[in-house]
Amino acid sequence: MNVQINGKLLVLPKQISLLAWIGNQNIPLAAVIVEYNGEILSRDHWETTLLNEGDQVELLQFVGGGR
Repeated sequence: MNVQINGKLLVLPKQISLLAWIGNQNIPLAAVIVEYNGEILSRDHWETTLLNEGDQVELLQFVGGGR
């Protein structure tokens, strides 16, 4: 199954929930916003949203810094 995540084409061997995929990437969940097929996806839906063929996902992370 082909999905695009942050502009990169990924081939996933099977359908997986968005929450499980993010967890497998060791991304800190507290600092992430997900855009799923052009829409900001509420954190409440990450577990029930399954990645499907052709999906486009953008993960936006908050970073601190500056003065």
